[in-house]
This record gives sequence, C-alpha cells and structure tokens, in this order.
Amino acid sequence: MEKPVITRDMTLEEMEAKLKRLEEKLGEPVGWRILIKMPRVKDVSEHGIALLPVTKERLELNQARGIVVKMGPGCYADKDRYTEGPWCKQWDVIDFVLHAGREVKQDPDVYRYMNDEDVLGYIPDEK
Repeated sequence: MEKPVITRDMTLEEMEAKLKRLEEKLGEPVGWRILIKMPRVKDVSEHGIALLPVTKERLELNQARGIVVKMGPGCYADKDRYTEGPWCKQWDVIDFVLHAGREVKQDPDVYRYMNDEDVLGYIPDEK
C-alpha cells in the first residue's frame, strides 16, 4: 500500500513541507479560485473493516474540510464585499460548502478548486 502524502499524525510543519513540494505539480488557480488539498480516506474503517472503492469515493465526496494550497490573484479582492479582509490564507485548514468547486485527482491525492465565497470558516493556527 502506498504511503499517503498527508496523515493525521503529522505536525503542521511536516504537512506544509510536503504540500509545498506538491505545489509545483499543480495548476495555478485563476481569478477568485482557491485550490484545496483534501484529506485522504483510509482503506480500512476505524473498526478494521476494509472499505470498498465505491465507499471510499462517497466518503471523499462528502468531506468539507481541507488545506488551502494556492489562491488565485483575485481572491478576496472585492473590498466592498470582504470588508473584514480575506477569510483564509495559504496553508489554513478550512471548512467549506459541501459540494463546492471541482475535484481534481492527482493520484493518490485529491484537490478541489473552489470559489473564495465557498469558505465557511477556518481552524485557527496553533503556533
């Protein structure tokens, strides 16, 4: 089994280092788009049951949390709409609208392009 790029037991610094190396392989978001790295779904449930590929795919589609990898040049540029400034920044862990954006698979990882307005909140950095 291939080792995942990002795991839950990694420190934030380790995640950021791995994501920065991946950054060179990914496309640049345009306009107000944000590129999100989605967490990987494990092959086995917490109870030790092997998950079918269709089950893993459904679980991946129903995730609404990820890491901001890249932001387009127009993200949060509308000062009238975003009076408090940007809602997130690069490397933030964010929550977003469930079926927002377009999924891009770059095996074994999954990314999602979405609009800046689809961000619902972020997890504050613990540094």
